[in-house]
Amino acid sequence: MRHPIFLALVVGGVVVFALVTRFLFAKIAFLICGWEKVTSRYPARHIKETGEVYTRRTGAVGPLQSLRGFDVQLALDGLAITPDFARNDPIFIPWSNVRRVEVVDTTIDIQIDYQKSMWFRLPHNALEIIKARAPFVSVVEVT
Repeated sequence: MRHPIFLALVVGGVVVFALVTRFLFAKIAFLICGWEKVTSRYPARHIKETGEVYTRRTGAVGPLQSLRGFDVQLALDGLAITPDFARNDPIFIPWSNVRRVEVVDTTIDIQIDYQKSMWFRLPHNALEIIKARAPFVSVVEVT
C-alpha cells in the first residue's frame, strides 16, 4: 500500500498538469487563429435581445478548427461568439457580416465575412431563427 502523502502528490501533480495543459492550449489557440485581430474587428458589445444559445458548437477561425469549442448565441442583431480558449474575449458579428448560410444534412454552417476562413456549425433548427432575423442572408443547400 502506498503512503497517503505519495498518493496526494500524484493526484496533485495530475491536477496541476491538466490545468497547465488547458492554459497552454488556450494561449496557443489564441495565437494561431489571431483572436486579438478578430476581437478588434468584431468587438463584443451589449446585445439588444438575447436569443437561443447553442453551446459546444464546432467552428473555425483561420487555421484553427475546434470541435465543440464555441458557444454561439443568436441575438436580434447578430451572433455572439464565445470560444472555449478565450472565455473572457467574446466577439459580436452583426448579421450584415454573415456571408451565407450553408444547409448540410442536419446542420447549418454560418460563413462569416472575414479576411480568413471563419464559420460556425449549428443545428438545423437555427435556420428559421436566422431567416427571421436576417432575411437578406444567402441560404445555400449543399448536397
